[in-house]
Amino acid sequence: MRRLRYVFLLLVILGFAAGIVASLISNQRSAELTASRIQLSAWSLAQLEQEYLKFHASLRLFQAQVIDAERLQLDYDLLWNRLDVFLTGEENRSIRERFDAEPLARRLFDQLQADEALIFAPTLQPGAQLEPLIAAYGSYQQPIRQLIVRNFTGPEAARIIEEVHAQRFLTQALLLGLLFCGGALLLMLFMESRRNNFLARNDALTQLPNRQSLLTLQDKAESETRYSAVAVIEMNNFRSVNEHISHEAGDQLLGRIGSTLNQLKPTGSFIARVGGDEFIMTFSERFPCELVVETLKALAKALSFDFQSEKQLFQVNARIGVVFNSDRNHSIEKLYYCATLAARDLRLSHSSGLKVFDEEINNRYLRSHQLLSDLRRAINGNFPGLALHYQPILGLKQDAMGAEVLLRWNHPSLGNISPLEVVELAENNQLGLPLGRWILQRLKQDLHKLPGEMRQRLYFSINVSPSQFTPRLPKSLAKWLKDAPIGPEQLLLEMTESISVANFNECQNTLHKINALGIDIALDDFGTGYSSLSYLSGLRVQRIKIDKSFVQGISQDLQLQRVVRSIIELCHGFNFSVICEGIEDSADDQQVRLLGSDYAQGYYYGKPMPLAGLIAWFGEHRTEQAEWRQPLPSNHTRH
Repeated sequence: MRRLRYVFLLLVILGFAAGIVASLISNQRSAELTASRIQLSAWSLAQLEQEYLKFHASLRLFQAQVIDAERLQLDYDLLWNRLDVFLTGEENRSIRERFDAEPLARRLFDQLQADEALIFAPTLQPGAQLEPLIAAYGSYQQPIRQLIVRNFTGPEAARIIEEVHAQRFLTQALLLGLLFCGGALLLMLFMESRRNNFLARNDALTQLPNRQSLLTLQDKAESETRYSAVAVIEMNNFRSVNEHISHEAGDQLLGRIGSTLNQLKPTGSFIARVGGDEFIMTFSERFPCELVVETLKALAKALSFDFQSEKQLFQVNARIGVVFNSDRNHSIEKLYYCATLAARDLRLSHSSGLKVFDEEINNRYLRSHQLLSDLRRAINGNFPGLALHYQPILGLKQDAMGAEVLLRWNHPSLGNISPLEVVELAENNQLGLPLGRWILQRLKQDLHKLPGEMRQRLYFSINVSPSQFTPRLPKSLAKWLKDAPIGPEQLLLEMTESISVANFNECQNTLHKINALGIDIALDDFGTGYSSLSYLSGLRVQRIKIDKSFVQGISQDLQLQRVVRSIIELCHGFNFSVICEGIEDSADDQQVRLLGSDYAQGYYYGKPMPLAGLIAWFGEHRTEQAEWRQPLPSNHTRH
């Protein structure tokens, strides 16, 4: 579209230039035609008439003895020369060819030639012999006068005048064309200026005001306007549409969202797009709190829909955070900040709908902000409390013992921080990779502190976060193993189903490279995500870890027993080993053994403990493990 506008602008400019050139040429032609008419017609005929009249007058004056023969002969020569030029000159051709001018001039010239001897006779005297000459030359006066009159008023003159008028009309048309082209150019420049001005203050995809308009509104609000509420609207799954379908599909989704917001925007409110999937909405003073809440609830409902492109379907919905300006003293910038925190609270809780800002949200944000700063320092070794704990994993069918590596953070002022909160904080703030490197480095340090026998017998299971699981992970693990005190067969990586589904083909390639190093993969929290037969059949993992929600209390729940038995049989059919986590008593332990689980993990065997606790636990339980293990047939495993 932009290229067409440029082409049109170029055509207008070329048309403008061509019109100017054509107008100049037309004016030049008209001027030349008029000059030719004046010079060749009027001037030539007038000179001819003048010389004729002079000669005719000289004849009469000579007859009256007023002038002498010499003067008469001079006028005769002048008329002779004028007729000779008129009859032979190329510039007079057009005049000779009009109105029988040439025959008339030829007769007059013949008359002069016939009278030459008389006029130049030495004995020329006034007398009766001159009377016939005077009469003969007098007969030419009327035809010459008529020739001049016909030249100015006859058909030929009319044709020339019409041509001049035609040239004038063409000139006027060209000038009008130039005026039109100039007007079109000005209109186009005006429209382009309006469009650029619109795009400077509005979003091209949603047709909503943009951040610049918000800044202008903010400046205006500081001096003139007060707002009762400000809401921030964030869209779920917009980024998924962009990443998994195309950016064109994302643009279509934004267009639909913008159309919905424009249609449902109440009179007196303001909506702007301020980010990729973020919008801001302001309400003027006349909006009571109840009306604001009802409006936003209706908006949240309208923004909840299925978006389908080709064969993929996404559930789109909105997170709306709102803050009320009860005392009308807060700036729009402050209100926007608070509404963003309310929307962020919904995002962190993986919820949608409407959230009203309160002090609790603000306190949670301040706490999260402090934790983020401290976590960054802790990863760099400049803040205390970050440590690794280990929870035992037992083999139920073979002599195998392991430990899951778990992150713990005992904050000096905030106490124990949930591992899930730490991981989510790191993943949401580009600290996932640094935290993963810290865990591997600390594990290596702890491994060097283990007794030799214990280090040889145990394997260690490490959880991999989404930000760590990249094509660079196999190379990082290979580098870590070079100076680690354990072999690759003693390392187990645990990943969630969501990681493997995000990009299945790329994930398979990465898993293949990790397996090639000799490292096994376990699929964590199985049963809570995308589990399917086609998914399992193509997955390059060696273990399946059944989520504890299916295992806790299994000895008392026949339905859970059926589900877990089916999962174990399915996994064994795919040649996967199975770990049941969440074993908390002996009854559950006996039940998962009967169901055929290969490994077990839970408080019944040991809680997460620091390295010293793990060393003590190993010393106490290495002789008991044979009693826990029953001689059941073994499936595929390396640990």
